[in-house]
Amino acid sequence: MIPPKRTLELLLLPRKEMLRLPNRNRTSKQSFEKHLQEMQDMLQKLRIEKEKIEKFLREKGEMLKLKEEEIHTKVKGQEKLQIELKKVQKMKGFKPTIVPSLSIFLDSLS
Repeated sequence: MIPPKRTLELLLLPRKEMLRLPNRNRTSKQSFEKHLQEMQDMLQKLRIEKEKIEKFLREKGEMLKLKEEEIHTKVKGQEKLQIELKKVQKMKGFKPTIVPSLSIFLDSLS
């Protein structure tokens, strides 16, 4: 609220001078528009950040899926080798032989 003395001063001013006075509504509107613009800018930055994060997560998901498939393939290969080993072990006359490496043989001579 404008004090009564100030109101009287405003009434006595010529119209041109009144237009030059700061208008509270105008400054309020400007500050609101400035705040609104800041919020819209922040929202845009957050959208961009969200898109970057989603892209990163998609790429990570794809990478993890490929790794999972690779591990699955290795496990299947290992299972096949174990089955083959069991078949060979069941065969008559299977005797595993260990071939010592040259370094072990030389170490035993020392």
